[in-house]
Amino acid sequence: MRFQITTRLTPREVDQAFALIQIEAPEMTLAGWRSFARSAGQAAPAQANRRRAPSLAAVKDARGYLSGLCSYRKARSLRHGDVLAVDCFVALDFLNTQGAADLLLHHLEETASAAGCSAIEITLARQDTRLIDQFRGAGHALEGVLLCKPLLPV
Repeated sequence: MRFQITTRLTPREVDQAFALIQIEAPEMTLAGWRSFARSAGQAAPAQANRRRAPSLAAVKDARGYLSGLCSYRKARSLRHGDVLAVDCFVALDFLNTQGAADLLLHHLEETASAAGCSAIEITLARQDTRLIDQFRGAGHALEGVLLCKPLLPV
């Protein structure tokens, strides 16, 4: 199956992507996702050069359906210096389990390289062994564990 990357989601695609977001962030509301996608859409991919400007990349299949999505931004890491920080990565395709994820990983590598990053740091919201194995096969290594304590608004 053929896939293509898109970095600009239409309002219809933003709503379609909500099903993917629910896999990674089931607590997110549709309004919250729309707001995030709108703010992420303000940064063109080349602007991932600027630290903290969020960007989105989605994978469309041949029929135009979204089968993968990631959000990322340039950040500074103690261990690696400038990195491409990926805080959402989800890829689904029941016929070709690697196509969407492979294309997203390739896009992230190209984006990180163009932005002068020395590494890509990917945070996964769930322990998807298949996806982790795929990342390892692409040269990624497990470097730690991310813990998060949500704080109440002040």
